[in-house]
Amino acid sequence: MSFASDIIITYDDLTMIDDVMAEIFKLTPTETPLFSGLPKEQANGTTHYWQEQTMSTAQDNAQIEGGAFRAPEHQQPFRPSNVCQIFQKTHSVSSSDQWVKKYGIANQFEKQERENMEKIATDIELALLRGSLNVGSETIARRAAGLINFLTANKTTVVSGTKLTESLFNGILQAIWDNGGKPDEIYTNSFLKRVISEFTGGSTMNNDSKSKRVVNTISYYESDFGTQQIFLHRYMPKTANVDSAVLFLKRSQNYVVIGEPVHPLDKTEVAQTVNGMKGVIRGELTFAAKAQLHQGLAQGFDHQFN
Repeated sequence: MSFASDIIITYDDLTMIDDVMAEIFKLTPTETPLFSGLPKEQANGTTHYWQEQTMSTAQDNAQIEGGAFRAPEHQQPFRPSNVCQIFQKTHSVSSSDQWVKKYGIANQFEKQERENMEKIATDIELALLRGSLNVGSETIARRAAGLINFLTANKTTVVSGTKLTESLFNGILQAIWDNGGKPDEIYTNSFLKRVISEFTGGSTMNNDSKSKRVVNTISYYESDFGTQQIFLHRYMPKTANVDSAVLFLKRSQNYVVIGEPVHPLDKTEVAQTVNGMKGVIRGELTFAAKAQLHQGLAQGFDHQFN
């Protein structure tokens, strides 16, 4: 196409190259404080067991000189369990799409693989926090119980309309302490994080520069029952007066138990049935909350400030 104008202007110039930034901005958050931060253990079966035992409380122990032995007291351990859940993400790129030139993408297959590694990590994070137990069958996938559904000993659903107050917050910490626990981590949603930030009894905002976790914001609360790190978590329930919750955890008593580490499968394991390349990310793991009596959950809080 030609133009009779005395000057060529951009509106008519079809030879211009599109001005597209090479950088691709990701809009979806990918932080995984539980998966990246909890200790890891090795699983040796699809059902993972651990042992817990309660001991008798301190007693007045004074014996008569020359008296008979007291009757024995025996406490046997019990075995909580959780099942390993299989996580999977797939990606497939045509042979043509692998060679055509693109903005900001050197290798489409490698890009999809990297992004699926991030996606599967967030899927695991959601399961560790909110998963519901299903032991599975030949036709039903195994599902691991997450923290919210696993912790039952100190689980409280407050009366509808109840606001999270500093007094109530400390009361939960006290109840857990009275059961032998001492939580050092707390997870909550965006609204209740704002509520906790307004507590006056020792809340300080700091970033933990030594932490290796993938997190957004951390603050600390100095309570009568120790110092707690407050984690703002995107997957904590948010529905007002239904499931808006606060988790009270002891980090050292929670583990991610890994059977098959999350990894890209070798090409020999993935059937290539199209003109292109198919990839699979897979992993299998579960969650163990050891001594759940020392941890807790409170849910159902109101979502309005005073």
